[in-house]
Amino acid sequence: MAHSTVVLGWDGLDHRLAVDFGLADAFAPAHREIETFDNEVLGSPQTYELWPSVLTGLTPREHGLRLLDTGRDDSVLARAAKRTFARLTERSTLPMKALVRGGLALQDRGIVLADRSPDWYREHGLWTLFDGVDARPMAVPNYRTPADDELDEDLGYSRRRAGFIESVPRWKAGIVAYRPTVALSRVENWLASDLDHRLRIVRRHAATHDLVFCWFPYLDVVGHLVPTVGAAVQERAYRVAAEATRDVREALPNETRVVVVSDHGHRDGAHTHSAFFGADADATVDPVADLTDVADGVASC
Repeated sequence: MAHSTVVLGWDGLDHRLAVDFGLADAFAPAHREIETFDNEVLGSPQTYELWPSVLTGLTPREHGLRLLDTGRDDSVLARAAKRTFARLTERSTLPMKALVRGGLALQDRGIVLADRSPDWYREHGLWTLFDGVDARPMAVPNYRTPADDELDEDLGYSRRRAGFIESVPRWKAGIVAYRPTVALSRVENWLASDLDHRLRIVRRHAATHDLVFCWFPYLDVVGHLVPTVGAAVQERAYRVAAEATRDVREALPNETRVVVVSDHGHRDGAHTHSAFFGADADATVDPVADLTDVADGVASC
């Protein structure tokens, strides 16, 4: 990698929705819809197991980082829920469905479920696209570095999330809906502030690292708000995200490569299979068909 590469990981960026809004080209000059993977238990794509696929080029079944797994109770969510409930109640004998609901609720309250460290990947023989290059990963789900602790402190992301939004229990099957606990405008301002802070760090590190990879929860959080606040908030968010991506590209030196990727799409509060991959040239984009191809696509820039 003779030049620097910046990867913007927009969680929940839906390729079809970006096309419908007329914004796909603003995210990347060359782009395509790529396939993602369902969790077999929950029947939909799940963030915590998909970003490791982006990093490793392996399916969730292959790399083993699962939110919830068929016939097992030692997955990321189950372990975290049991551990937390054990601390709170001194017992962890709740049935799995209750653990799942409780674990998701706890996550909404700002409790980090289980983020694996770079050492965990090495100990399990898993290569990632950060290996062998001067890389600066930022806040990537299930790839947590010490620098992310500083980022959390700067942003207060979890604490503000717990204060500004909450999940809606017993929503329609397959949909995770959030509702604001404060005025919607305040939620949007908070999300925009979080986004701006991350983007400033991206621009600062792009000049000093071969690879900068930053995860943005912005679009996914907004997607989960749509069922309770209406679809207009989602188009507004896509326009903000597209403009931010344009600004990053224009602020960086011409030789810097910019890649845009998502783990899944998002429509009407439900995760979709319309994930996004975009880059500066068709030659980079065309070979990428699903999340397991992304690491090679980034390396080929």
